[in-house]
Amino acid sequence: MAIKAVTIDFWNTIFDSSNGEIRREARRQALRREVERLGHTPDDELLGRCYHQTTEYFNAVWRNEQKTPLTSTLVEYVWERTGIQPDTEAIETLTKEFCEGVLVSPPALLPGAKEALEQLASKYRLALISDTAFSPGSVLMELMERKGVLHYFSAFSFSDETGVAKPHPVAFEHAIQGVDAQPSECVHIGDIEATDVFGAKRFGMKAIRFMGDSNPHVSNGHDQPTAADAEVAAWQNMLAKVEELARS
Repeated sequence: MAIKAVTIDFWNTIFDSSNGEIRREARRQALRREVERLGHTPDDELLGRCYHQTTEYFNAVWRNEQKTPLTSTLVEYVWERTGIQPDTEAIETLTKEFCEGVLVSPPALLPGAKEALEQLASKYRLALISDTAFSPGSVLMELMERKGVLHYFSAFSFSDETGVAKPHPVAFEHAIQGVDAQPSECVHIGDIEATDVFGAKRFGMKAIRFMGDSNPHVSNGHDQPTAADAEVAAWQNMLAKVEELARS
């Protein structure tokens, strides 16, 4: 069956993780400011531990339950770890700052991604499938618009909106419904074997494992075997590989 649509991962596939430590430090400082505002003396070691525990909580839910906590849930979790009485203003302030950090200190488009998306969109319908963390889908869409790539996509599947994360089949189903395609008519592009590749293949799609982000925390698993139909190391080669799979 001919390929009608291409679904694509967001993090470490279209966008890299640059400025990640700046965003993390900004969130820790925002937490510190709210603790001070309420008249407490910040314990930076404690606050750092609270933030780290929240990251571990997110990863456990993401991996084990195939969903991602909302930003407000993560903020409430980190605040609870501080031992300070819950405060509505603090939660609301931190939720806004945690959400929008990706706009203040944004990641970069990976080399060749914008040009490749333009090429792909001229031949196929594109849908985005993204597991979200501190920044919800609405904010990621704003980032995409600022970077000039939002208009290439016809449909979006964000875990904070669907209630599930990859490899859950609903994450893929929601995306391809938006581009009016069947699984056998779709190729998914993503960097993580356990979520992108496994989820797409189990759902009946073809899969390309993207290898183009050299960040060590991303690429460490790229020397392991893959169930993907193909691997691509640069966006400049993506259209040719998709068309090759479409003929197979």
